[in-house]
Amino acid sequence: FSTNPFFGAGGVSAAGCVASTGAAGAFPVPILVIYAIRWYLFKIMVGAGLIKVKSSDQKWKPGNMSAMDYFYETQPVPNQFTRYFHFMPKAWHRFEVWSNHFVELVAPFLLLMPFRSLRLAGGLVQAMFQFILISSGNLSFLNWLTIAPAIFCFDDAFLANNMPYLVQKMALSTPATQSYIQAITSGA
Repeated sequence: FSTNPFFGAGGVSAAGCVASTGAAGAFPVPILVIYAIRWYLFKIMVGAGLIKVKSSDQKWKPGNMSAMDYFYETQPVPNQFTRYFHFMPKAWHRFEVWSNHFVELVAPFLLLMPFRSLRLAGGLVQAMFQFILISSGNLSFLNWLTIAPAIFCFDDAFLANNMPYLVQKMALSTPATQSYIQAITSGA
């Protein structure tokens, strides 16, 4: 990590890690940094889930699970889709609470798995969850920031096969990345 005091402040530390390791240059990000960023995302998500489960608010507890019934009309940053989310049936809102608990308390363990398929699944679950929250208007800025560490669950081969061409051109144009992708796709 950087010795710069700016990077010692909470959420900025991950950006400091990436910036100080030459991620934008021709050198690959060290594996220790990648695991540190995945651990950071794990802590964010499990922490968010534990806050809800350990709170005294019964709306997040089994037997009630009504936290989403009024959330959309009281959230701080609604958008044009929020109204549609709010008027979904109560059974859907219960499903949202259970899904939230799964994504924040169970799925983060996939981020730490040594098996590529599980790690990719964990990263996709976290990124898709954040995109759903963004579409509902839920504190969108924080959700965009939470997607950033999820990207570190994806390897170059996955990104090369699943990103649009223009994004690939911008993100994967470094010499080190190109040689890595070529080695993977040629079976070497």
